[in-house]
Amino acid sequence: MSISEIMNSKRCKKARSCLGHPCTIFSCIIFVLVFVIFPLSFKITPALMQKIIFINGVYSDVPPIENVLSHGARNFKIKAEENIEIGVWHILPQSLLYRAPNDTSSNQTKWFEASLNKHYPIVVYLHGNGGTRAASNRVGLYYVLRSMDYHVIAFDYRGYGDSSAVQPTEDGMVKDTIAIYHYLKSKANSTDIYIWGHSLGTGVATHAVADMCNDKNCPKGMILESPFNSMADEVKTHPLTF
Repeated sequence: MSISEIMNSKRCKKARSCLGHPCTIFSCIIFVLVFVIFPLSFKITPALMQKIIFINGVYSDVPPIENVLSHGARNFKIKAEENIEIGVWHILPQSLLYRAPNDTSSNQTKWFEASLNKHYPIVVYLHGNGGTRAASNRVGLYYVLRSMDYHVIAFDYRGYGDSSAVQPTEDGMVKDTIAIYHYLKSKANSTDIYIWGHSLGTGVATHAVADMCNDKNCPKGMILESPFNSMADEVKTHPLTF
């Protein structure tokens, strides 16, 4: 059989028809986009990958704290470094819940800071990517920890929520965590402090606690919820970089 006869056979005509079908063309385009264009874009453009990993622009509003926690909590800011401020919530343990002044005066600030030295343990919560410290699943955890008589210190890294609007990086998030820890140590004295990291926050927690311990200033303990090995591994195993 000649080449022209083969090409004009019914089977080959059917194959060419399938290859030219709109669904087949669309599938090929999707394949190239997902497995070639997107991964190359992320590897060539680190800023784009940062946006995908940190997702800090999604659900970024932080409502007034009284709309989330009706009593026994306050909102404030801590300076992490020059021109960088971090938004923080301090949520009281159950035993102190109704002793706090219910206003926003300097008396409330002094009372809350003094309460850190009453030997109720403190949990510093480092959230994962996306959203803010006000996300409903995170608030649910605060209530559980409060009921167990822990202070909860929840904050948003730089670039998240009401913290300074800069692009987050691992080093910057670690600096934010250490700034929170130093603030607490200055107020809590010998009260136990635990660092709790969730998802992306586990990488930040591990890095920050390593730095703290290198400075001989370790917290009492560290809790890792849904951890991974490193930020680099998180980027490498992200679905869009396969």
